Amino acid sequence: MIHARANLVFHVRADPIFWVHHGQIDRLWWRWQQAEPSARLADYSGPIYDAHRQKNTNRSISSRSIDARKPALTASAADELLLLGLAQDRRVADVMATESALLCYRY
Repeated sequence: MIHARANLVFHVRADPIFWVHHGQIDRLWWRWQQAEPSARLADYSGPIYDAHRQKNTNRSISSRSIDARKPALTASAADELLLLGLAQDRRVADVMATESALLCYRY
């Protein structure tokens, strides 16, 4: 597929194996959180390497953000998840717990 990169988001969702894989990753994440929920429901951190995501934050960006190997920012649960019009943008903290009022599901 020559145009696979541009159209991938539209084609992948029609593939049943995508949903099985995505559901399994989500379930494993949930199981990991349940091992220590008081700590893991807020456990979200690490370096941000992607300069594209950094320009969408309100935090200052150093010139190092151009180099994908050198993080300029640290991930935070306050970071915004851009849902590109599919739904209202949310903070990472809003979607960490599957049993919250927002997501409301349990494995």
